[in-house]
Amino acid sequence: MTTRRACIGTLCSCGALLATGNFSRCIAGPAPSGHPARFWHREGTAVACELCPHGCVLPEGKTGTCRNRMHRDGKLIALGYAQPCAVHVDPIEKKP
Repeated sequence: MTTRRACIGTLCSCGALLATGNFSRCIAGPAPSGHPARFWHREGTAVACELCPHGCVLPEGKTGTCRNRMHRDGKLIALGYAQPCAVHVDPIEKKP
């Protein structure tokens, strides 16, 4: 979990990078570490993703159409694992 201090520090450093014009590091964020993916199989030296109808066959170091799965070291890696795109405080079901 990110602390308030870390969040403010990140915002300040991004603000400084934007002011100097070197904002590519701010946008890119940390390098994706990844998590072992499921629903794939090997096809020779490549791996085939079975998650969606695209059926991407990925050579080493390439990502699929979704850009969320990557072939690394003979395994399929999920790059978006544990990185939510939206977090809401209010509950899904509300009492009347």
